[in-house]
Amino acid sequence: MSIDRESIMEALFALLKACPPFLTVERRVRPWSSVVEQPALFLSNSKEEWPDPAARGLPRKVVITVELLIYCKTPLSEVPSRQLNCLVRAIEEVLAPAGAMANWQTLGGLVQHCWIGGELQHFPGDLAEQAFAQIPVKILVTA
Repeated sequence: MSIDRESIMEALFALLKACPPFLTVERRVRPWSSVVEQPALFLSNSKEEWPDPAARGLPRKVVITVELLIYCKTPLSEVPSRQLNCLVRAIEEVLAPAGAMANWQTLGGLVQHCWIGGELQHFPGDLAEQAFAQIPVKILVTA
């Protein structure tokens, strides 16, 4: 069975696009100097992990990693990490499983699970007025 990567990315993008604090949400990463409407969120495909098959006849579990990049302006008169922390929280909330009894974010049934996984990097803009964060998102797919 093949993976419908584009449907998965479109489902994730649609979920992120509905995240209220962002003025710009795109699938093509741009340099922050060209992004006037901030806060901004960008989705970029990063890598895939295809483990060796453990047993014949069982489906493979593939992990797709995408990177979310957040840009926001941080005036020197304000605490630089405050807005960035709120934006990261908004991403956490939008990726949370839907419903009180749900344990998995399945992107509408396309994947087994989608979650923030790995090292989040925060660059709060202490010395300049531009902050950004990089958030790895893991997507578990059966292939």
